[in-house]
Amino acid sequence: MSAMLDRRHYLAQGRGIGAEFVCDHTPGRVTQLLEKSAIRAAVEYVFAHQKSRFGLFIRAIGRARAEAKLTLANIAYNFDRLTFHERAAARG
Repeated sequence: MSAMLDRRHYLAQGRGIGAEFVCDHTPGRVTQLLEKSAIRAAVEYVFAHQKSRFGLFIRAIGRARAEAKLTLANIAYNFDRLTFHERAAARG
């Protein structure tokens, strides 16, 4: 994703499509990108589960209603995870 954004920025600077594209990330920047990627992967799994299992589609007027709907979906997801872990613990 970052490379795509960098490429867009590179093209927006008027360097043209045929110009050479160089993407040089320092080791510190690579570490930051890997940390962000790990967080996104964890969060995207939860949202994908909520969308598929609970039919989550937030369409509400007002931020408070949208937050309430998301909060209820998060509570339902947490209960689902709780029952999964309790069943796994009961099995041994």
